[in-house]
Amino acid sequence: MAIEDLMQDLEHLTLFRTQLTRENFEGSGDGGAYFWNTGSDTGVKVIPIRYNSPLTKALTEAAIGEVLTKPSEIKEDRLEGIVTHYDHKVFTNQDNTYLALKIEHAGVSLIGLLNQNSRLKNKGIFKVLSNVSGAISYTHEKGIHFADLSLKNIYCHTIDGRITDAKLGDFGNSALVGRNDDLVKKAREMDLQPSDLNKEGETPGGTFEYMAPEQGKRRELQSDVYGLGIICYELFTGKNIARKLKNTDQLNFSYIKSHNDRREELIPEFEQAVDTRLSRLKKQYNQAIENFKYLVKSAIDFRQDKRPKVEQIHKYTKAINNALYGNNSELETLNQETLGISAADKIAALMYEHQIEPIQ
Repeated sequence: MAIEDLMQDLEHLTLFRTQLTRENFEGSGDGGAYFWNTGSDTGVKVIPIRYNSPLTKALTEAAIGEVLTKPSEIKEDRLEGIVTHYDHKVFTNQDNTYLALKIEHAGVSLIGLLNQNSRLKNKGIFKVLSNVSGAISYTHEKGIHFADLSLKNIYCHTIDGRITDAKLGDFGNSALVGRNDDLVKKAREMDLQPSDLNKEGETPGGTFEYMAPEQGKRRELQSDVYGLGIICYELFTGKNIARKLKNTDQLNFSYIKSHNDRREELIPEFEQAVDTRLSRLKKQYNQAIENFKYLVKSAIDFRQDKRPKVEQIHKYTKAINNALYGNNSELETLNQETLGISAADKIAALMYEHQIEPIQ
């Protein structure tokens, strides 16, 4: 459904105290339109059901968002990286059916910020990476494959051009691949079935430049790790690795997969960018920075079993983010770890350090 048609259909309605006017329209994504009242901390995403997703798919997005972000007695820092879903309703107007989601006003998309400022400062990069990796870690813990990790689905608040907050939004492509009793209960309240949560028979969608090779065939939590690795590369180098691999808009998985060697050729550019940007921290915490680079390189491996768990990436991005603000304790601890070498190499290095001769 064209945005102009949608605006004509909805203009002047009020949903969740948000007026659907051209002045309050702030963009579209995944088939929906976003509206925010000026100065409000909440807004509305409206999804036209008849022209886009089936109602069951749209309701699944609502269920996942509400269950993931519902208030909890236990404070969970990782929830700070997820756009809060408060409520939903299905309504009909001008013979068209819509789903309206009441959501937190999370700011502007990261891709919009980068279009304005091609380079982010270090604190901005690691605020984004720390919050988003924490958010993905939380969704995976709840058995949910986010499936569309990209710059357009990361939202930021800024003050004087400085990123103060970063959140993951838009669960339109997400699905349950593990166990989550709360989500199943919520879905049943909406008359959804388990197959709706799992989106059985549906090929996982996403934004092509950030999709792992296996994502075109099946759902895997580790596909989100690949997307996170691509985002890390892009924030440090200013380039999307998929578009670097092939200089054309007509990308395809078979081409990228067959050029894994070229991907390896691009890694040094990322490593150099990290070393340059984090030169001050690298002087004191060289091993921790090397570990971070290793995790990102492993994340964009085409073999999903070679990718790290997202919790590892979150641990490092959070520690570096804190160190940029003067709290070095976590990075100090991580500097004692060594990633990327075999146990035999570790033993050999220790023997060399302590001048122990091998037994003949």
